[in-house]
Amino acid sequence: DNDSGEVRPRGYLTQISQGTAYSLHHWSSWISFDFDLPEGEYEFVVNLATQMDEGHPESTMTTGLLWSEGFYSGGSQYQYGDTWYRDMRSPGFNGKAHTSDGDSIQWLGQQIANDPRFAKATVKFWWPAVFGAEALVAPTDRSLPDYEGQLLAFNAQEALVEELAAAFISGGYKLKSLLADMVVSPWFRTTEVSQELSETQQKALITVGRGRLLTPEELDRKNKAVFGRTWGENTRGNGYNYKNPTNFSSVWGGYASFYGGIDSAAVTKRNREKTPLMSNVSEKMAVELACQVVVEDFAKPQVDRRVFTEVEKATNPMTLAREDYVLDHQNSSDQYQFYERSLDFEVVNEGGMLTFEDTTTGNNCVQDEENSTEDEWRGWCRHTGVANVEVYKSGRLVKALSANEFRDSGVFFPQLWTDNQTGEVRESGFVDSRGGKAVYMNWGGMSFSLDFDLGPGDYTLTVELASQVEEGFPDTDLQSASVLVRTENLDVSSVNAKAVTAQLEALHMRATGNILSDDMKNRLLEAFVDYASTTVSEEGTWFNGHCDFSEILDNSLMTNEESRRIRRDSAGSLRAWTLMVHALMNSYSYLHD
Repeated sequence: DNDSGEVRPRGYLTQISQGTAYSLHHWSSWISFDFDLPEGEYEFVVNLATQMDEGHPESTMTTGLLWSEGFYSGGSQYQYGDTWYRDMRSPGFNGKAHTSDGDSIQWLGQQIANDPRFAKATVKFWWPAVFGAEALVAPTDRSLPDYEGQLLAFNAQEALVEELAAAFISGGYKLKSLLADMVVSPWFRTTEVSQELSETQQKALITVGRGRLLTPEELDRKNKAVFGRTWGENTRGNGYNYKNPTNFSSVWGGYASFYGGIDSAAVTKRNREKTPLMSNVSEKMAVELACQVVVEDFAKPQVDRRVFTEVEKATNPMTLAREDYVLDHQNSSDQYQFYERSLDFEVVNEGGMLTFEDTTTGNNCVQDEENSTEDEWRGWCRHTGVANVEVYKSGRLVKALSANEFRDSGVFFPQLWTDNQTGEVRESGFVDSRGGKAVYMNWGGMSFSLDFDLGPGDYTLTVELASQVEEGFPDTDLQSASVLVRTENLDVSSVNAKAVTAQLEALHMRATGNILSDDMKNRLLEAFVDYASTTVSEEGTWFNGHCDFSEILDNSLMTNEESRRIRRDSAGSLRAWTLMVHALMNSYSYLHD
């Protein structure tokens, strides 16, 4: 009694229709009976009685019965020196009782470790975490069509479990050694079988060497380690996070739960197999992350790159030779300035597609805002072009064209563009004879090609380039152009084809640890060439991308010229590498360990 300090029973005797009952008047009250009984089996019979006032909102009451080996006084179920719970059976394990005065939990742990089944149980406990699938159980239905295959697989797994358990015991129960043994076992490392297999053997090997699906957290770290960034990561960060949030780690709008992750509350078991939803997540990751990786890495000098260390941005397997030229225009008038440049190349099979491209990164036209009106645009423009082209084979002239002959030559292919207002398809350049010499001038960033049919041999290409800057143009020293020669048929032995192949090999080794077969290298090389060519012809020479450039490029600190330099993709290689990285990121070998 809190007022008087008096100790009183939490119940009282009361008369009921069947006699006398001891009534408890508190929801947590109890009564005990201490019977001095010899050993034996007993039945405990209790007659319970309930009473409820009319109008009480509850319709039921609960009670419980407990048989224990000792009497608890003062409401406590613990006495000093106890090593076990008094309201439970005496501690023991597998028929053996704990009789010492020591800690019974420590004793139990020692008994479990000494049990001959402990080593095997440890192996099977870690099996899903290492192999990505639950340990097999013995098949019981002999009528199943794959019963023999299931039985063969189970017996093989049991043999490996026995072997791993024996090594675990002999190694002093070191978990680190056990996990290493599991990883280097054939069950984990096998990737292919070189001999003919029966149908039963094929079914038995379904779970062997299948790899373990990476968790969202592991995939996040792998992206970072391999490519230097991960999905949805803003490398500039902010002051509210101690590390950059990602699409797999963000609390708000993250994709971890959609990719088989857990929250240790509502979801506590990871998906070991990819679901359609998880496939969509990995596809979305590859689509958005691949182009960011490609653009960010190629924006750096080659010596500073993490991924693309074997190629330049313009490296294309179909390119026989390429030169980039800076045209130092000195004239302040509208007259043309000419530059003669030469390029040596070798044709192994057949080829000779000459392409000229205006690669000037700045604006080709600048508006005179002071004198322009709503109805009339005024300003200054600059152009680059070609006046003459000559091709020499072993010192002998074999092809020659001047600009005024391009359109009637049958080998001239200008880049085309569509007028959004009229829908008309137009040529991306024009012929200008200002100064007495015809020059084919490109619009800014455009190109044209001359398809010469050249046989095998050593060649020298001589090109007379031209630049023109209208008087008043604010910048006269940033014009540039590129000249390249392409082959018509892929030659895997060419310098550029070897460079792209070496980059593919390095990329796959870095990301998966796998060596590409010759067949796979050739297939990837063909896909690279086809996609690069298709994107240039259909989308032009700029890589606008489908990803968030703001996460990798700080536009507030970048000039227009720098942005144009980074996104220029005249060879289609940026987009082709995006395809290669996308396929790699979404491949089984990348998503599984």
